[in-house]
Amino acid sequence: MKRTLSIAIALALMLSSAQLCESQPIQAINRIAQSVPPAQAAAGGYWLIEARGEVLLHRAGDEQITQVSGNTQINPGDLLIVRKGATATVRCADGRTWQLPEGVSGALNGCPMPNNQDPRVPTLRSPVDENSPYIISPRQTVLLDERPILRWNAVKGAKLYTVKVRNATGVIWEAQVNSAKIAYSGSSLQPGGEYQIIVRADGNLAPMESAIFLVLERHKAEAVRDKLNTVAQQGLSEPAQALAKVNIYSNYGLFADAIETLEALVFSGKSTPAVYQMLGALYDRVGLTQQAERYYSQAFNVGS
Repeated sequence: MKRTLSIAIALALMLSSAQLCESQPIQAINRIAQSVPPAQAAAGGYWLIEARGEVLLHRAGDEQITQVSGNTQINPGDLLIVRKGATATVRCADGRTWQLPEGVSGALNGCPMPNNQDPRVPTLRSPVDENSPYIISPRQTVLLDERPILRWNAVKGAKLYTVKVRNATGVIWEAQVNSAKIAYSGSSLQPGGEYQIIVRADGNLAPMESAIFLVLERHKAEAVRDKLNTVAQQGLSEPAQALAKVNIYSNYGLFADAIETLEALVFSGKSTPAVYQMLGALYDRVGLTQQAERYYSQAFNVGS
């Protein structure tokens, strides 16, 4: 059995998972939307050694979700889906094994983090702290909008958040807000610029959180807008138009715009299993594993 996403999503984003401290300048980050092969043998030898029943594998950066059996190598960023009544066991690099629960799991969730300094091997993403103001958007994405909406996780008990945006020279904008989002109101962000958003909850209720994003170069932004205008003139249905836009956004690394477009379909009640699958893939690419797993689970619940 093979499940395929309805639209190809160019989701190749390799950023370090380590959070930048507020006192550190932003370093040059890897080019977004540039293909990077998954770590394989260098990752330390992780294997799906047993799979009984319907066990599905979604490889990082792949468009397809396929059924797998035992004796299958898995890599950082892969997701495994264990359907009801099925079982799956993974052998970690250090020889220990763990049995996956039903539902969607990061393939290496039950394995200890490797101590691997090989720069060719991507750093495994750690799950975000659900009690911290982790950044939801913009997060590891390119932006089309030069005055974006900034969103983060609401911290229980927090009444005030301090939000900052930095570039390579330092803080360029700061605000305080009592909700978990705010519209950026500083000077227009510069096309091609690299930025960092930093959020801290009042009273030190949770660790400070940060995320990196880029603003699309001007000539590319013009190309994107031209393509979006063409789609708008084609007389497509709302779902078809949304999916066409997502394909354009994804090809330019505009993952935040792609997520926003797909979630609008979900909220309007016009989603399909393919929409949930694409949302899962997008959230996985920006490092929000919990959201990715939720949408993958919804995809298979709807498709069951």
